[in-house]
Amino acid sequence: IDIPDVEFVNCYYDEVSNLRISVYELNAPIDLSKFEFSDTTNIQGISLLDEDERPSTTSFYLASGEKWGTQWTYIVDEKAGRLWAELKYNK
Repeated sequence: IDIPDVEFVNCYYDEVSNLRISVYELNAPIDLSKFEFSDTTNIQGISLLDEDERPSTTSFYLASGEKWGTQWTYIVDEKAGRLWAELKYNK
């Protein structure tokens, strides 16, 4: 997934669960060709985010997979211009 130019990014890491979540405010549209429409966020680390950084809609674009032993999930709120990236590292 190519992340376009961003205005702001904030990252959080939970050492207990080996989970990193980042929220990006995008300056440019993201290519959604690798995403599927979803009505659920599927983010395990949502509680790590500040309240104003959490998704505020139920219409998302979702992409997920696993590479090099790391599970990843990307969620895009196209209208808000936000991207959430969650990485779950295997112990």
